[in-house]
Amino acid sequence: AKSANLKTNDTIYAGDQSLSFKPLKLPTPVHLVAISATNKKEEDKLNELLYKAAEEDLTFQVNYNSETKETVIAGMGELQINMILDKIKNQAKIVAETRIPRVAYRETITKKSGAEYTHKKQTGGHGQYARVVFEVEPLERGTGYQFENKLFGQSVSRGFIPGIEKGIHQAMENGVVAGYPVVDVKTAITDGKEHPVDSSEMAFKIASRGAFREASKTANPVLLEPIMDLTVFVEEKNLGDVMSDLSGRRGRISGQNPIGGGIIVVEAQAPQAELLRYAIDLRSMTSGTGSFEVEFSHYAPITGKIAEEVIKAAQAFKTAEAEEE
Repeated sequence: AKSANLKTNDTIYAGDQSLSFKPLKLPTPVHLVAISATNKKEEDKLNELLYKAAEEDLTFQVNYNSETKETVIAGMGELQINMILDKIKNQAKIVAETRIPRVAYRETITKKSGAEYTHKKQTGGHGQYARVVFEVEPLERGTGYQFENKLFGQSVSRGFIPGIEKGIHQAMENGVVAGYPVVDVKTAITDGKEHPVDSSEMAFKIASRGAFREASKTANPVLLEPIMDLTVFVEEKNLGDVMSDLSGRRGRISGQNPIGGGIIVVEAQAPQAELLRYAIDLRSMTSGTGSFEVEFSHYAPITGKIAEEVIKAAQAFKTAEAEEE
């Protein structure tokens, strides 16, 4: 008998009672690459074949990152990914391009600041008018977003508050440093002004967007990069090379423990940007015997030359994106 709907980890059972086997525990993919079809017209077909490959092999994953605007595939190593892409090339005649994925950076502020912004536009008929005064301050990492209404009296009608919050959310989607999303900021509206005829939710949305951006510029904004928890399994003879390599990747080693059989487990944290080719590099360092596991931990500030390179890359990406349009 054939079934088109069965997948790995499904249980077939003919009895009356419901019964299912415990799903297989599969390793988490560690090697990631961004992918696109050389011929843009074949993009949809390529994605269809990639998702089909992911259904057949559960150690292979496909995801579209809406933030970096890339399709990212992940596998256990370079060999596995190359075999899947070769199969697609041979069977469907679709050639794919791969590259190192972009990192999803964030932005935040590091000190309290404030700004006022007036949106005023006069056209035929009704114009647009809204004035807001904001205070912004940093929150603890991982808090996200907070808004406080500190208005006294009726300087701004309550009906415009939703528009003000929408404006803040829009401004937080593109930070002032490099255009990355802004996190961990509290915004308070302390004053404002409306016009009996020309004020609207749209006008206050535009004004609050401008006020948030202006306040952010004077609040010492910084870039944040994702930091990963890293667990590396290596033979004792390769331990020195692996630890030295991690230090060169801005890694912080928190411990090392022998688990028997001459294998040492190294626990560390390192920036995601430094680990994008780690599967290939670790295999080279250990002659194919080393392995690792990685998962997201937190975001941490970056400054100096590293931040400058990130900003430069973000600007280049925006330019390329604008040219494509």
